[in-house]
Amino acid sequence: MGIWNQLYINIKSLISWQYCIHDINYINSLTLSMLSKMRPDDYRSVIKRLETHYQEFLRTSQGSDLFGEEDQNTIKGQFAFAQNHYDGLITLLPTYIVTVVTPPKPEPIKITQPPPPPPTSTLSLTLLNDLNTLRRRLEVTETSLTYHLHMPLGENGVHECTQHLHNLQLASQDLDTLHDEYIRLRERIVRQLDGIPADSEQA
Repeated sequence: MGIWNQLYINIKSLISWQYCIHDINYINSLTLSMLSKMRPDDYRSVIKRLETHYQEFLRTSQGSDLFGEEDQNTIKGQFAFAQNHYDGLITLLPTYIVTVVTPPKPEPIKITQPPPPPPTSTLSLTLLNDLNTLRRRLEVTETSLTYHLHMPLGENGVHECTQHLHNLQLASQDLDTLHDEYIRLRERIVRQLDGIPADSEQA
């Protein structure tokens, strides 16, 4: 069960990291023109969603084999950069709206955009789908193990006990298979994060 727990933690941390990176990239792409066309509730929900996903990443990355202290510091810096970019746009937004609606002069407003954020790696849709599929299969295996471990015996106890042991062996084999698939999937993820195509073979 220890292998399954670690596998589950690693998958959850990867998924929460991906959501967080997606929010960061979206916020960094926002401009005054884009915000001026959005309702206040809509652009407020954007930053709230990032904060929620960031807190979820901090929680799920604890104990994960895939994210160390350096990785957490990196995403912390990216999170702070996205927040500063958003706050800067919100500060300039009222002036921008007034200038666009009733321009006092024909001079264009000059807005200094913040420098682009550091490059980030994102997982392909295929790898994300594989992660979600593997997580669902793990949940099914966990349910099967729990069911057979706690299922009470009836009158024919010896036969039922033998059947339970057989089912537990099958569930254990499924868990071994899932662990092997997770190792292969983790190698593909690491290669992609290092800039190597996920389907390329190792030398």
